[in-house]
Amino acid sequence: MKAGTLDAIANNSCSTRPSQFSLILAGESASHWRGIEKWAAREGLASVVRCTGSIEELRSICERLRPSVLVAELARVQALFSQEDAPMGSHLLGVRVLAEARSVDEDVLEWLLERGCWGTLNPGAPPRILWKAVRSVAAGQYWVSRASLTRIARRHLIGQSLGLTAREIQVLRLVARGCRNQEIAEQLFISVETVRWHLRSLYGKLGVHDRLSAAVFASGLEEALLDKPFPSIALAATGSD
Repeated sequence: MKAGTLDAIANNSCSTRPSQFSLILAGESASHWRGIEKWAAREGLASVVRCTGSIEELRSICERLRPSVLVAELARVQALFSQEDAPMGSHLLGVRVLAEARSVDEDVLEWLLERGCWGTLNPGAPPRILWKAVRSVAAGQYWVSRASLTRIARRHLIGQSLGLTAREIQVLRLVARGCRNQEIAEQLFISVETVRWHLRSLYGKLGVHDRLSAAVFASGLEEALLDKPFPSIALAATGSD
């Protein structure tokens, strides 16, 4: 998401003053968040902690410092949420996570939100906007564009009406984009065998028998109900997996 398009869920995202909290800045380049640190010091709302260590060290800090807002690079957040013993970000209860990324694919964003992430930060945004995002999240509000949040919510409502799980919806969208099973597995952080299992379930629920039919079905739903058709639907026919 670009800095100019980032917005909190409500216009008055900072009208509710959050209580004192810890701000954890994680990653090898954590020092580049000096702008946020200056705003935190100016308002006296947050004590700032930097973590440049391993995922295990970061996890330990998150367990110890609650309530807190964690700002970390996208890859580090993905690694934190991908640990087998930490499904759906359960170990981060009391910690609200913001992932640093200049742009995030909507499927990745949806994956992050499902696991407890509260939004994304574009490091190119002005420090004032970055601090506004931190404050909004500390006050209990997501930092996600309204357009993305609306599409994700409607997609889930549509999926529920068809009996699809959240994961099946993600797999279906990627199939329609022409992604092979290996690519789907990598994007969703699951195994290829799990992708195949979801595809078998999808075919049964949608009443189709092959990959192309499922992709065409998904494209029609997206275009009719979300006014956002999938690109390059012809690619969905490539490959045998």
